[in-house]
Amino acid sequence: MSNSLRSKHGCWTCRLRKKKCDELHPQCKTCASLSITCYGFGPRPEWMDSNEKRRAMASNLAEITRGQASSRKTASRPAREPTAHLPQLAPKPNNARALPMASPLPTLTTPERSTNADNGAASSSKVYPQAGDYGLIMNFIDSVFPLQLPLYKPDAAAGGRGWLLSLVFRTKALYHAVLALGAYHRSTLMSPQGSCEWQLEDMKSQEENLAFCLDLVQESTSGACGKDGSGVGIAAAITQLLFFELFTNHNSNGWQAHLRVLVRLFKHVYTRDLINIGLSDQSRSILMGREELQNHSPEVREEVMGFRTIAGSIVWLDIIFSVTSGGAPSSWPDPLFSNDSACQVRLQDIMGCQNWVMTQIGRIADFHKQMTLASEHRCEEYMQIVEAIHNDIQIGLANLGPPDLMSPMIDIDSPGPELVVLITYLYAQTALIYLHLILHGFKDFQHVKAPITIVTNYVRRGLKPDFRPALVLPFYICGSVVDEGDRDLFRSVLSGPPLISRSLQHRPRVLQALEEIWSQRQNMPAYTWHDCLISSSDILLH
Repeated sequence: MSNSLRSKHGCWTCRLRKKKCDELHPQCKTCASLSITCYGFGPRPEWMDSNEKRRAMASNLAEITRGQASSRKTASRPAREPTAHLPQLAPKPNNARALPMASPLPTLTTPERSTNADNGAASSSKVYPQAGDYGLIMNFIDSVFPLQLPLYKPDAAAGGRGWLLSLVFRTKALYHAVLALGAYHRSTLMSPQGSCEWQLEDMKSQEENLAFCLDLVQESTSGACGKDGSGVGIAAAITQLLFFELFTNHNSNGWQAHLRVLVRLFKHVYTRDLINIGLSDQSRSILMGREELQNHSPEVREEVMGFRTIAGSIVWLDIIFSVTSGGAPSSWPDPLFSNDSACQVRLQDIMGCQNWVMTQIGRIADFHKQMTLASEHRCEEYMQIVEAIHNDIQIGLANLGPPDLMSPMIDIDSPGPELVVLITYLYAQTALIYLHLILHGFKDFQHVKAPITIVTNYVRRGLKPDFRPALVLPFYICGSVVDEGDRDLFRSVLSGPPLISRSLQHRPRVLQALEEIWSQRQNMPAYTWHDCLISSSDILLH
């Protein structure tokens, strides 16, 4: 390749590798096709500051690309077992870091679990840890997973997070996803002036394991059923790919694509009574609401807890993304998610917020979507919808009762009813503000003065920083409407720990979007909620 073809303004990775760059933002196709990190087009990376670091990085990237090429050629391919197929995913796109954005529903069917120790599918799903893997796995379990679900504290008597560790060692794709995230997180803990050698080693591990995970997921979703032993494990792997794309902030299209695939998957498997996804008959019966979890074997408890947690994460992310995307959240099957206490997903166990208020936030997002698409405003019909939502929120608040925001009983290490009441209460007040924004935009705030004051007072008191990662959405919605005198409160919360860290590259965009809203409110008196979605449509308030 001649030098004349090489862009002097390409991404930093291509400039280091001396390759032609198409300068596609935010990630060029050259890097995406090789599943290597595209270091983008922004400020000069720290490793470009010395010849030694540049050579080390170039050597690392070359080794990764060589390793990926050889692993694809030599990887064994166990025979596929016949199974009933759903529509398959489209072929792997050039952007190897994301599943197809618009594709048929993935096939995640697997043979039912066999008790035969020599079963081919079971043996093919075994993982063989190498030196250093256990450290990355424990870093993921102890540090990364809590970043994803900060208030998830399962009862130790029920097995705690043991289901996750079990699933990791039974699912190759998930195993490699966990190693990639563990390596990424550990590399961000090191000082920029720290050991370049260790950072490069973690970056190498991150890229290699990410590539392996993507290959395995693509095979499983295109019909290599049983290869990883569990459809639930593959869903967990895709969930981790989603969080990887979100946390690294490389490509918003990536995590959105993964979210769409997961939403469609969980909706679809319930229409088929959860068959052919690797669950035992007892687990399926429990998850369909036909049986209680009590008095079942540890294996069944692990399957049920894993499915509920993964599904609950997807329901949560789907609803909160609808707030900033302007879209409508999915309509979930009742056995999976509803206001009924018997449904399988209990968001209060995962994110500390009861189902009913998240249902109302989803209804508001859906109502906004209807208003946006309607060719004419149907005032009477709209007011009936608004009144119904408003009344349901007020009824929920009355049943909940006001929490004591300063209660010393609330403990992040062992969250109980008091914490659930607090989180749910703040989300309910946020829902009232959100409904007002949909209807009136950024004016007439006297109608929601009480909810704004309640959430703002929580921010002002600075109570329990450990709760803040679960409250990004309330901080954003309430922050968008506060007066100039209170904005520094929200700036402080959204610009410091624990919300901001080097591992969470997506979080700074939340405050950036708020600053844009504040600026536009000052410059555009008629600024509406629909207007602010233009700059927030690819932000996830998590």
